[in-house]
Amino acid sequence: TRLTPAELGLAASIGLHQLQVARRPRVALFSTGDELVMPGEVPPEQMRPGAIYNSNRFFLRAMLQRLGCEVTDFGIVPDRRDATIEALRAASSAHDLILTSGGVSVGEEDHVKPAVQAEGQLDLWLVAMKPGKPVAFGRVNDPAGGNGADFIGLPGNPVSSFVTFLMLVRPFILRRMGVEDCLPRAIPLPAGFDWPRPDRRREFLRARVGEAGRVELFPNQGPGVLSSTVWAAGLVDNPAGHAIAQGGEDDDGSDADRHGEHRQRGAQGRAERGITSEAQGVGEAHVQVGRAKLLGAFMATPNRSSVVRPPSPVGGRLGRRATGHG
Repeated sequence: TRLTPAELGLAASIGLHQLQVARRPRVALFSTGDELVMPGEVPPEQMRPGAIYNSNRFFLRAMLQRLGCEVTDFGIVPDRRDATIEALRAASSAHDLILTSGGVSVGEEDHVKPAVQAEGQLDLWLVAMKPGKPVAFGRVNDPAGGNGADFIGLPGNPVSSFVTFLMLVRPFILRRMGVEDCLPRAIPLPAGFDWPRPDRRREFLRARVGEAGRVELFPNQGPGVLSSTVWAAGLVDNPAGHAIAQGGEDDDGSDADRHGEHRQRGAQGRAERGITSEAQGVGEAHVQVGRAKLLGAFMATPNRSSVVRPPSPVGGRLGRRATGHG
C-alpha cells in the first residue's frame, strides 16, 4: 500500500505515531558512450562530428526520483570493457538496481552485455518491442560478497530508452516496492489515424488525444526524436503485425457482433488509453479522462478486450530476479 497524504493523516488521527514502511529502492544510474557530451560543456556549433548531448541521463534520473528511488548518478562511462566492469562493481555493493543506457547492442563498442555476463548473469536480452529491442535484464554480483544488484540495460536511443523505462523499468521498480497493480490501465478511444504498415514487433507509438476525442500520432515516430515524448500524452500499444484504420465518430463496437465488416472496422478503429502518473506523488497509477493536461503514459490498443502486458522477450528468459519478486 502506498501511503498518500490522506492515509498519513488518517494514521495520525487514530493515534499511530509509527508506521512500518519499506526502504526506498537504491538505484545506480550511468550512461555509456564516448559520443556523449554533457549539456553546457560544448556549445552546439562546436560539437565534434558524431557527438550528441546526453539527454537520457536527465529524464531517467527524474523518472527514478519520481518513483521514490534514491539515485546515485555515476555519469558517463567510457566505451571500454574495463571501465564498464569497474562501474558495475562499484555500483553493485550499495544498490538494489543498476540501470544503464546504451552499450547493450552488438557493436564493437557495446561492452555492457559482456561486462554483465562477466560480473554476474544475464537472464534476458532483446525484447520484441519497437522502439526498444536491445534491452537486457540480469544480475551483477557484489565483489565484496554482498547481495549484489539487479541489472537493467536500456537502449541508447533517447525515445527507446524513455519507452522501455515506462513499459519495463517502472513496473519492475513498483513491484519491488510492493505495488501489485503496477501496469498501466487502458480505456477505449477512437483512433484518429491510419497505421497501414505495422512492424513485426509490438509497437509503442507516441500519441495524444485531439480536440475531437480521437487518438493522434506524432508525425515522426523515429527512436531518436525525443520531441515526440514532449508532444505526446502517452503511447499507443499496437500488437505486432496489426494495422490500424481510423474509427468512426460513434464507433464503439456495439454492432460488431451483427456486422462482420463493421466488426473488423471497429476492432481497427478503437484505441485504449491507460494513464500512469509520473509527475506527482510517487508513481500513483490512476485514469484521468477529460483533462486538458494528461500526465504519464497512455497505451492504446485496437481491441477493447485487450489486456495490457509487458512485451515478450526475444531471447533469454525472464528470471525470478527480472520479474521483481523476492
